[in-house]
Amino acid sequence: KDETSWAVTAGLSSRVHLLAIGSKLDGFGEPTLEAICDDIARWGVGLVVVEDNFGGGMFGSLLKARLQERKIKHCTVESEKVGKQFKEARIIDILQPLTSSRRLVVNLEVFEDDFRRASAYETIEESKRRFYRFSYQYTRMEKSRDCLPHDDRLDAVASGCKYWQDRLEETEKAAEARNFEEAMREEIEKINNLRMAQG
Repeated sequence: KDETSWAVTAGLSSRVHLLAIGSKLDGFGEPTLEAICDDIARWGVGLVVVEDNFGGGMFGSLLKARLQERKIKHCTVESEKVGKQFKEARIIDILQPLTSSRRLVVNLEVFEDDFRRASAYETIEESKRRFYRFSYQYTRMEKSRDCLPHDDRLDAVASGCKYWQDRLEETEKAAEARNFEEAMREEIEKINNLRMAQG
């Protein structure tokens, strides 16, 4: 049985911070919607991005309604189209550059909670509970279809990282351009000062 999973991420100084991962086995049920709203409130989440193929758009509508019921006004819900690339390759292409450059920072609580949540799945055979752990999925993902029995937590993390990766890349490029312009101005000023000194 697949999980409904979500990741709470933040971007700061060209790094993506993984703050929390949530997951439930009840699809669009009340416990899932409540748990997501709890995380939104706890972490001060301002935007939730939902895959548009998830429940044919119904999940986003249910979540919006639940946020209104709970009077959580600081958060908006948007849908996002997932690319045509197969899932395993997409996940690796997002996470590998971040991890290899040490730009993915993971809250220790993520690993503690990850183990606890999967262990609490009493309806799942004990020997199969490890398949639901983020740490299991993260260390065993490869670019081949259906390489894992479950990848929902890892997929949620990749989606959260992709959102920040795009934005931080733009910020980084803008900063590089500013630094280049500043360095050029300094060099021009040095040349002008040298010419003036030479008369």
